[in-house]
Amino acid sequence: MAVSADDATTNDRLADGDFEVDGGWGVSFRDGAEGTWEWDASVARSGGRSLRITKTNGVGHIVLRPTVAPKLSQGERYVLSGHFRSEDAPLTALLLFRLGERDAENFLNPYGLYDCPTHAHIPNCPPGHWEKRVLSFVCTDAPNPDPNFARNYPPGSYPHIILYGNPCTVWLDDVSIDAPREMTHRDRRQYALPYSEAEVLDIVSRREPVSLTVESRRGRSVLVENGKHVPAIFHLTSENNELVGDFESFGEAGVRLAICPVPLPSIWGGEGALDLAKVDDWVMQTLRKDPNARLLLHFHVYPYDEWGAEHPDECWTNAEGLCGYGRAGRIAGYAKPSEEASDGDPRVFIPSYHSQVWRDESCEAIRAIVRHVKQQPYAAAVGGFYFFGGDDGRLQPGPGTTRPGPWRASATGVGAPTPRQRYCPRPGGPSWPTLTPCRSPTTRVRWSSTVSSGAWIRTRSIRR
Repeated sequence: MAVSADDATTNDRLADGDFEVDGGWGVSFRDGAEGTWEWDASVARSGGRSLRITKTNGVGHIVLRPTVAPKLSQGERYVLSGHFRSEDAPLTALLLFRLGERDAENFLNPYGLYDCPTHAHIPNCPPGHWEKRVLSFVCTDAPNPDPNFARNYPPGSYPHIILYGNPCTVWLDDVSIDAPREMTHRDRRQYALPYSEAEVLDIVSRREPVSLTVESRRGRSVLVENGKHVPAIFHLTSENNELVGDFESFGEAGVRLAICPVPLPSIWGGEGALDLAKVDDWVMQTLRKDPNARLLLHFHVYPYDEWGAEHPDECWTNAEGLCGYGRAGRIAGYAKPSEEASDGDPRVFIPSYHSQVWRDESCEAIRAIVRHVKQQPYAAAVGGFYFFGGDDGRLQPGPGTTRPGPWRASATGVGAPTPRQRYCPRPGGPSWPTLTPCRSPTTRVRWSSTVSSGAWIRTRSIRR
């Protein structure tokens, strides 16, 4: 049952974000959620009280929304922020800050209700400590330039604070919508790559080849470099400029472990086309910041844009047999690959993780990259590889027309229940059980001769 006053005309920004006045906010319990909410004068970050929300079951979600929409100016950028704390939140509980229409469910976000786990999980706090959550956005009727990151919201949008998942108690205080703070730079210099390619190759040629492994020692997982236990402290490298900063300083400070991203869609141009020259460029750019870095190549395992349309029977599908589409493995909706999107934006259909075809082709591409890297003069600096990609089911759309159905892979006949079926069996039922991954057939990959042929690989020559 919703507990809120009638909405009135908009006012300036967000009224009563400190929860000091009764009637400024309404709370609703959706999809079978149960719990309580009340003002709490015994806990406050500022002022005399906070708002306490307690969820008592493992289904549905609780939504907190102001009774009056904030007054926002067309074309202006804003920051929705708020402070919160909890002492009993499990990993299976999320606190989400969203914007949308008054009674929104998907919040104008193609990832749906749950979005990414970043800025979603609830860290538990020691007494007196508060965490902060921030969401920046632009108030405009214009569509989002990147459909994967919905950050444009029209005037009249409401902030929604959502408590989702298993039982816990969360206190909220000092929620606000403000203009973004202007970022200033003391040092406006352009960061230059401090080493040339020739200098990098000379230094690497005199280095001992590095090997990085994760091992279990005395019951704990540790990072091991060439047989020696080392601290698992590393940084994610990027371009050197005034926006992303001075990455070579990590090496100067002794942080030598660097992650070098290798996104497959950026080099995988289609069947029989793998542009490995880009891998060389990414590795060299990283080493030109610190030639003594120990690199972990970070594979983003996603297909090229046309893969799903070329293999419609190998895609993630819902109960109606429609194929899931989106970016970075996250479902934005379902459609037939043969249907053209109404907005003209090409849909990227997502492979089923049970598809043997997807497993074989993605593994074939990865192995081609690894073989190539091992043959390059910078190979001594690469200590290992790790993989990122896909979706474990928590990032799918919530209630609405795009509710996900069972996974399916027609090639193997393997299927798994939806996250909602697996973790939230029925309204009023038990909390999420211990997660049991769906078993899938063991894969033995056979490598096609195309891997070693010129058809797969375009490289550039790197000379010592």
